Amino acid sequence: MKAQVIKEDIIKFCDSIGVQAVGFTSALPFNELKEDYQYRQQQHLNCTFEVRDSVLDLMDPKRIMTDAKSFISILEPHQPYSQIKPTSGIGRMASGTASLDYHKILDGHLEKLQIFLQEKYDIHGVKLCDTTPLSDRAIAVRAGLGVLRRNNMFYHKTMGSYVNIASLLIDFDLEATDHDKEAIPCGTCQICKVTCPTKAIIGDGTINSNRCISYLTQKNETSEEESKMIGNMIYGCDICQLRCPVNNKVKNPFVEFIVDQEVDLVTLLNIDNATFKNTYGRTASGWRGKRTLQRNAIAAMGNSGDRGMIEILNKYEDDNRSIIKREVQRAITRLKNIEVK
Repeated sequence: MKAQVIKEDIIKFCDSIGVQAVGFTSALPFNELKEDYQYRQQQHLNCTFEVRDSVLDLMDPKRIMTDAKSFISILEPHQPYSQIKPTSGIGRMASGTASLDYHKILDGHLEKLQIFLQEKYDIHGVKLCDTTPLSDRAIAVRAGLGVLRRNNMFYHKTMGSYVNIASLLIDFDLEATDHDKEAIPCGTCQICKVTCPTKAIIGDGTINSNRCISYLTQKNETSEEESKMIGNMIYGCDICQLRCPVNNKVKNPFVEFIVDQEVDLVTLLNIDNATFKNTYGRTASGWRGKRTLQRNAIAAMGNSGDRGMIEILNKYEDDNRSIIKREVQRAITRLKNIEVK
């Protein structure tokens, strides 16, 4: 009975601090992730962000907290990105990346919940939000908050895939009912697979992360092929989410933007450190730093098909950052190779 009372108290508290959805699950090992992880390694489908020192780090919560008993999983929604036509000189920030960094929002929620549980029930917890080897999505699915669909993204029943996930791992048994992972609920729909420009979506619920535009915009270094694959994205990618019919009716609460979702590429190339820190630095893209976003802006220029961009790019040929200099050379070469009609 005590566990049920505490769960109800947690739900009320989460509602009071603005948490949109909360679920509970046990801290039993995620044994079901082992086979998938090993398969992805063998098939070279996992990107560097997915690699673990040991598969046990992915599976066992007790490697994070030795007396772990339960998870409290929470969701933070963001807004769908409206579809726009590619425009020369303009890049794009994916949905959820132009507003305040969701890590900061979720960390704030978890810290308040952490203090609440410790002071009222002497329950201790460890905050998890994209910062541990555990899978945030696997926790949320087991907690009954949503499902994984064909594009391998997590979907909530009303907020769609436009959510971010965080959890509090605690040393108290909430006697939660664990939910099994469901079969892909997409029927015969293949829209995400067909419309993915880089063919990263395999179609069986898995993706080749090394071909995902979202990952490519975050890589430290990209190849010529990868630079072309980025298209006009400055950070992240929304294509499979935008085309997914399940997301059509999603209307999440408005979130104030810190930077424009449509990015003027020249302005980004000329941004100073202080301005970057106070704008992009406060979003989820900020952790990758100015250089990576500027590299993506240059790649976007090279992918624009607009030979007029060459004159702009020429100004950055002597940049003292090797990655920027190399990207400028690639972009200029691609534009020069365009046939003049």
